[in-house]
Amino acid sequence: MKTLSACILAFENGLDSCHQAEDRPTVARYLSELAPILALVTEQRDISKRIPQFERTLGNSWIIDEKPFSEALKLWRRFVDEYK
Repeated sequence: MKTLSACILAFENGLDSCHQAEDRPTVARYLSELAPILALVTEQRDISKRIPQFERTLGNSWIIDEKPFSEALKLWRRFVDEYK
């Protein structure tokens, strides 16, 4: 759960240093999809369907400047590995 929380905070921090206005709505969508996943994890409920949904969102969207969000993306991968 800590890795997922850190991932969400890293996306939030990335928004603070993001200079591409086009990236903001994309990352806001990521955050809106991650919030229920965090809630489910906190409640120790199954998220096995949520992970591929979020993976599809990542795969079907593009961030112009990935640098501010590289840590968040790395933490997401780590969370998925830990969950499996």
